[in-house]
Amino acid sequence: GAFTFVKTTWSTLIPRLLGKAKECFRDIILGDDWELFLNRPVMVKNLTQLDVFVRDDERQVFLQDVKVQDYCPLNHDSFATLQAILELCLFGLGTGAVRFEELGRLKTTSCQWHNSYVYYCVESQKKGNIRVRQTPKIVEHRLSLSLSRAFLLIRRCIAEMPCTCEKSLLPSADKVAMLALVQEIFDFDHRPEVLQVRHLFTSIGNIIMPERTSAGGDEELVSSQLLTEKSGHTQGTARRAYSTTLLDSEEALYDFYHKSLGE
Repeated sequence: GAFTFVKTTWSTLIPRLLGKAKECFRDIILGDDWELFLNRPVMVKNLTQLDVFVRDDERQVFLQDVKVQDYCPLNHDSFATLQAILELCLFGLGTGAVRFEELGRLKTTSCQWHNSYVYYCVESQKKGNIRVRQTPKIVEHRLSLSLSRAFLLIRRCIAEMPCTCEKSLLPSADKVAMLALVQEIFDFDHRPEVLQVRHLFTSIGNIIMPERTSAGGDEELVSSQLLTEKSGHTQGTARRAYSTTLLDSEEALYDFYHKSLGE
């Protein structure tokens, strides 16, 4: 069926996800030192090994010393929610929408910490013309400042979960949990499909960084070339299959203009 992703929800997606993550941290982390990693400057020596610390007055608090409860059926929901949050962040909040199967190929070494942000590289293996031999395309993404900090704590927590591969960034790629999270956030009656969530993020890009393709009346929008490439698309593919119709664009222009002036 059709889903309507309302702007009042997607425009506050980051604080909504942070709020849910904090609820899970409170449930499975002992003490409150974890809050320092969300509020203090973070020093990262080795992101892969989670060699991370913050300074609190006269002491240093290391991420590895943050005590996480053992994974068990009683706290499974909190661990699963944290993994779903991480999946959704990597899927669409790193600027551009990746393909879900690409998440399963992410390793702990796929991520780097630079200037207080988490950067990660996704390997896109989608082929265009099957007769043309192509090498995988590497696409870089970056999480926001607050999500980069939450990323550290989520990784610390899910390290306690059973994992199919020690070097994998995610214990397992569970699209059901991620889609259930989207369903809860947007208050849908049933779970959307992965492709519908991917279209959400490509549509957000079309709206906030548009390359205008028509004049007057309602407009077809696609995102700028740089942002389109973050979703693994060419501009031609974006215009043909992923454009977004902006209704009453003139009214939207007024609203945006007035908001820019402090309305």
